[in-house]
Formats: sequence, structure tokens, C-alpha cells
Amino acid sequence: IRSRYSLLPYIYTGFYDASISGIPLMRPLWSEYPNDKKTYDIEDEYLLGSSLLVKPISQPGQTSTSVYFPNDSKGWYDIVSLNFYGNVGNIVNVEAPLSKIPVYQRAGSIIPRKERARRSSTQMENDPYTLIIALDSEQQAYGELYYDDGISFDYKESKNNHRYFRFKNNQILSGSIDGKNNFMESSVLIERIVILGLTKPISTATIAQQGFEFSTNIISSTSENGEPVYTIKKPNTLAAYDWRIDLQ
Repeated sequence: IRSRYSLLPYIYTGFYDASISGIPLMRPLWSEYPNDKKTYDIEDEYLLGSSLLVKPISQPGQTSTSVYFPNDSKGWYDIVSLNFYGNVGNIVNVEAPLSKIPVYQRAGSIIPRKERARRSSTQMENDPYTLIIALDSEQQAYGELYYDDGISFDYKESKNNHRYFRFKNNQILSGSIDGKNNFMESSVLIERIVILGLTKPISTATIAQQGFEFSTNIISSTSENGEPVYTIKKPNTLAAYDWRIDLQ
């Protein structure tokens, strides 16, 4: 339940996309990877949006399972262990203890999360965001965040924010997708940015927003398999406004 709650910003963005495109949030693998014929017969995995792959555990006492990673993808990261699976187009055996549902984030995606434990989604409204940046082999990633007041139809009157996040050339950018016509004031911050799959080490982040600029150290750690993980703590960028972070 906590994992699902933490993903509500991503899920809410996905439902907004579904309302525009008509493509459901929960979708079969072949809808995103039609050239991979192996996905046509897979009925025990599904995609949640374009960036999360889920393999439900449906048998009692089951502690492991097999996961197929689509051939046209660029790899997947376990959202718990942060381990990378680059062996696409193949079936991989993974552990699935009672405490974990196998869920994987697509390489090349950025997912917004809210990590603080709350009793309801309404209590999460002013909680800060965490961005999980999962880089692909080209060291790039892209993601979006949509939010409104969550209760009214004011979003139809342009009271909403639809933002993009882009990682390229060791720079993270955030900007508006809808332009200045759609804007909803918000003081919610981004309190943490986690970067997966970076091939060259970094130690400093320079953050620029609304004419202000400052630098902070980057924390280095590893996934369960020893792959590098970099974390920017408290960049304190406002989610509603444009900003830039340069990494060195």
C-alpha cells in the first residue's frame, strides 16, 4: 500500500494522459512494444503507464517468479533494490518474497513520487516530491508530472500544472508543457532526486531557479548489485516553476 501511495503523482499523471489520449493507464506489453511478438502471448504481466512494468504474484506460497523484459526496451530497474536488468528480450528469474511485488522502472524514464507515509492521499497534498531518474544507454531520461487541486473541475479553466523533466548531458531541466496559459500556484518542493545508471561519477549539483543559484554535494551509494546510485538531497526546487540542475 505504501508503494502504491508513493506512486500517486505518477499514477495521477497517467490518468490525465488517459483522459486526453484514450490509452488506459494499465495496458498490455504489446501496446508499447508491438514489434516484439513475444509480448502478444504474455497475460501475467502488464504496464502501468509507459514507465512501469508489473509482474503480479498470484500463487500462494510463491517466493520467486519469471519476468519477461520487452525486446525493444532499453532495460529496467527494480524499484526496490534499484538493480538494473539490461537483458531485454529474455525471461529472467527474480525473487518475489511476500513483502514485494516485482515492479520495474523503464530505462530512459523519470518518475515523480511522494515518499512520506500518510494515512490518506489528501494528507499528501503539500508533501514534497522525489524524482527517480532511470537513465538509458544514451544517458538520457524523460518524464512528466501533472497535478491540479484534485477535487474540482477548475483544471478545465487552466488551473493545473503539466511539467516535464529531462536528463541530458549531465543536466536536469524542468519546464512547462502547456505554456503560461495553464498554471496553478504551488509551494510544493522537490526534496530529493535519485539518479540510476550514470556511467561517470559526479559529486556536485548546481541548482538554478528564478534567478537564484547554489551548489550542493551529491551523495553516492550503490544498488543491491553494487551499481552506482547518486542522490541529490534537498535541491528544494519548486515543482511548479522552471529550474535547471547541472551535475559535475
